[in-house]
Amino acid sequence: MSAGRKTVLITGCSDGGIGQTLAEEFAKTCHVYATARSVSKMSALQSVTHITLLQLDVCSKDSIVACRDRIDAETGGKLDVLVNNAGISYTTASVEMDVEVCREVFEANVFAVMEMNKQFTKLLVAAKGTILSTGSIAGIMPNPFGGVYHTSKAALHMYLDCLRIELEPFGVNVVTAVTGGVQSNIAQNGATRFKIAEDSLYKPIEADMRSRLNASQDAGTCSRGVYAKAVVSQTLRTSPPPRIWMGKFSTLIWILNSFAPYWVMARIMSKRFGMDKLKAMVNRG
Repeated sequence: MSAGRKTVLITGCSDGGIGQTLAEEFAKTCHVYATARSVSKMSALQSVTHITLLQLDVCSKDSIVACRDRIDAETGGKLDVLVNNAGISYTTASVEMDVEVCREVFEANVFAVMEMNKQFTKLLVAAKGTILSTGSIAGIMPNPFGGVYHTSKAALHMYLDCLRIELEPFGVNVVTAVTGGVQSNIAQNGATRFKIAEDSLYKPIEADMRSRLNASQDAGTCSRGVYAKAVVSQTLRTSPPPRIWMGKFSTLIWILNSFAPYWVMARIMSKRFGMDKLKAMVNRG
């Protein structure tokens, strides 16, 4: 580990994701511990200077504790930045969800973040460090077929807002990256959990449901490089902002959430993903 550099731990650094690019950007000025469930999935980071690759399963307390103990030993009991980036998506109708998959989503997107923060708090307090977590505009806006994922991100946002107040007396910053559309493999990974039954109420608009899978990767999506540069530069400030809005549609969602009545956002999302079409079909019988 390089002397004089801040230490950063990042979860979810598999190839092709936001975590990989965050690791590369942080490594320009910091020493990064990049983690994933399998080190072999971080091949793009293997030769990057100032990056140490570690195996970490964020859904396993034993794995988190082992990671904490190693970083504690190597850094003298301090961690400057903890980046909670690991997470999974799930696209399905809210009344047709697989509850077991729903639990997996909350385990990865919410409970894992809680456990990571709990285990690394003492190291962060010692460094008067920063917790950066990858939130989403999904936690702000209602979206058809995103009920599980959106709810997990909304829960994450509120937890982080509470945590921010609790850790402020100890000099620890808590930053939520309210992430819009960013080029990554999240849609590809989420597609493996997508299923629609032949007797689904939403079968007539299956194409609209499938379009929801790739909505974050539509034309004009923010590049990972642009996203990472903006997020890292703001996170490393002496007094970072509580929320960083970055990615496609993030500014629009901020405006709608701040100034427009709820129905405006709901109407936009309803029309975009086929609810008007389905309503017309139902009314025709």
